[in-house]
Amino acid sequence: MAGKARTRPYNIGNAGAVSVAECELTFDSADARVVLVENPPADMLILDAGIEVITAFDSGTSDTGSIGTGAAGGANDGDILDSIDLQGAAGMYPATLVRMSRFAPAGETIYAYADTEGTAPAAGEARAFIVFARLADNGE
Repeated sequence: MAGKARTRPYNIGNAGAVSVAECELTFDSADARVVLVENPPADMLILDAGIEVITAFDSGTSDTGSIGTGAAGGANDGDILDSIDLQGAAGMYPATLVRMSRFAPAGETIYAYADTEGTAPAAGEARAFIVFARLADNGE
């Protein structure tokens, strides 16, 4: 079961429309980026973000989950969620960075990652999500 995105439709006709994007991260999608939001609009406001561990990952060394714009295994300043331990207990881990912040740069795809080290995991499932709204009608 590879990771997959399930994004609810973004209402481009109305400013202030709230959207939720979520994706699955599974042990066999580790070390690959899974799209959460592709080419977000310029006036996008992140309302919430987080990762829910459903089944703990079990690689030999470490498994981390993150949401951001960087490459798998390489978080950058555009990340909106610090890495969490996917080997931890099942449960919801909310974003640790400031919520209600405008995402920048506009148009840069937002991804979720399950990064592993050591032996490839044989088990693990998580769900990453963001809740966002467009602040103004920017003509898109």
